[in-house]
Amino acid sequence: MQNSVQAQHPIKRNVSFVIMKRVLLLCLISFMGYSQTKKEAAPKAPATPIMKTVARAAKYEVLYGSKPLSKADQKELNEFVASCDASFGSRAEAVTFFAERAWEYVASARLDTAAHRFNLISALDPNSVDAFWGLGVISYQRGDNDLAIRLLNKGLELDSTQSMMRVDYAIVKLSCYEKGLDCGTLDEVDAELKHALQQDPNNANA
Repeated sequence: MQNSVQAQHPIKRNVSFVIMKRVLLLCLISFMGYSQTKKEAAPKAPATPIMKTVARAAKYEVLYGSKPLSKADQKELNEFVASCDASFGSRAEAVTFFAERAWEYVASARLDTAAHRFNLISALDPNSVDAFWGLGVISYQRGDNDLAIRLLNKGLELDSTQSMMRVDYAIVKLSCYEKGLDCGTLDEVDAELKHALQQDPNNANA
């Protein structure tokens, strides 16, 4: 699992950097004063898009929507796991392979496909750090900060040494604060970023 996480650092770093830039830009826009009069004021900067409720197939929902699968979906999942057991030397090897693909889908903003891949990874290994990390990032991208925090927190419980994931966790907390939500404070953000830097002083995102 550690090898999988290390192998994904370049892609994860790019995904985290894009997320970080968006949140920080929103914060700057929110706190900057504008000198224009009301008549000539610049248009209000768009907030983070609110994702419309979309009827997605269960396989595209985070952890299948945390609901029992239909018979067809369960059969497909069982066949996938059996195929991996026959094709790979170990479940860990299969997780590594599919994690690489899943992070590539996240980086290219193909979130439904990425969610499906991370769900498959979770079926192969219910304690996969990649699965919770990736699904947490996807949840944030879809505008569900509460779910993102729960998933990233679970990932950190499984592996508290992942300083990059801790930065993603802090970014979601910062987004909560910027939106005036109860899921994050600046003190929490500060604490997580300091923790990340203690773990990795070269973590540029932190």
